Amino acid sequence: MFKVIKEKNLGSSLGKQEIDILIEVIKKKNTLTRGPYLEKFEKIFAKMCGSKYAVAVSSCTAALKISTQLLRLKQGDEVIVQANAFWKTVVALVEKKVLLKIVDVNKNNFQMSFEDLQNKITRKTKAVYLVTMGGSTDNIEKIHNFCKNRNIPLIQDCAHSVFYKLNNKPPGNFADINCFSFSTLKNITTLGEGGMITTDREIFADEAKKLRDGWPIGKFVKYEYNYQKNFFSKPINTNFLKPGDYFYHDWKTLEEVGSTYKMNDAQAAVGIVQLKKLQFFLKKRKKISNLYNNFLKKYSFFKLQKYSSKLLSSYHLYSFFVEKNNYFDRDNFVERLEKKYNLILTNRYWPIHMHPILRLKKHKIGEAKNFEEIYFKKQIDLPISAIMSLKEAREVIKRLKICVDSFREDKIN
Repeated sequence: MFKVIKEKNLGSSLGKQEIDILIEVIKKKNTLTRGPYLEKFEKIFAKMCGSKYAVAVSSCTAALKISTQLLRLKQGDEVIVQANAFWKTVVALVEKKVLLKIVDVNKNNFQMSFEDLQNKITRKTKAVYLVTMGGSTDNIEKIHNFCKNRNIPLIQDCAHSVFYKLNNKPPGNFADINCFSFSTLKNITTLGEGGMITTDREIFADEAKKLRDGWPIGKFVKYEYNYQKNFFSKPINTNFLKPGDYFYHDWKTLEEVGSTYKMNDAQAAVGIVQLKKLQFFLKKRKKISNLYNNFLKKYSFFKLQKYSSKLLSSYHLYSFFVEKNNYFDRDNFVERLEKKYNLILTNRYWPIHMHPILRLKKHKIGEAKNFEEIYFKKQIDLPISAIMSLKEAREVIKRLKICVDSFREDKIN
């Protein structure tokens, strides 16, 4: 009997170093809301990412939400999203009631198709949202330059991308706004949830800090308080009566309103420790990826994704394709893996235009034919994680081989 292997048990490692830093944070008895580790985490992350500024938030979803506010997206604006985006990539766009246009992926990998982007982009396009699926992309520099020449902001959903490198440059070099995730299964984690916005634009960083803390964004002028027209005077002791900007600003327009999207100091402290372990995590993921590659290359009906040799992936996901053959199709291969060999697999992600909410908004099948063909007929994702042992990876390979052999035997018999 095969022991069950499934992905949900696999995530980034939290160990003694993280426990030690948490004890240190608690013993210092500083506020956990605005402590010293948060700013330190942001500075370290910005440098590693290749961005000038970093703003830590409660999740990648919060980062993506704030990105729509930084861009002042509004109802009816045309926004491009790639077909294999996650629901969380578009949820704030749906909330804003923008007009989503779906761009397909390439036939040989999961990155946004530059050719389809050229066909879909218009003078009305207000932003492009790109997902570095699995932590791999090798045409993002081309896409960024293309968007930059048209003065269209590029937002990178970097949930899988701590940190890929392209031409030896990390992800902060390739978009106007980058949104990262530190959720449980990501390449690093900040106690299960957390996110980061990085950018080279000071105005974006300043506004993001305000929006994560509930501030309004808009235009205001200096407020001249007139005691003669009011029944109270300005408080002398502002610790007793906290006036905020009541006596200093007169708001003329309100453009955006923030909420509570803060990361606490304990999470940030753990994030610093996790970043120190990142190279170990990435090397482990790469070793597992190489084991899978070496096995799958032996079979003509398994196809690896194709990327430039100038890309160093973050190996967040491992995906490959099942090509048409005389033994099995993708679905019955996966079904036998699960039922007979207890290898339970999960593919990411459904074509976003087929999400029921987007279908409500008149999106339909056929908007991204490459990805639809890949997702429903070819794609298989294998377990990969920084705490997954090489022994476990070899066990996955063993079950894949047994399954292939069983189909071949069926054909002979």
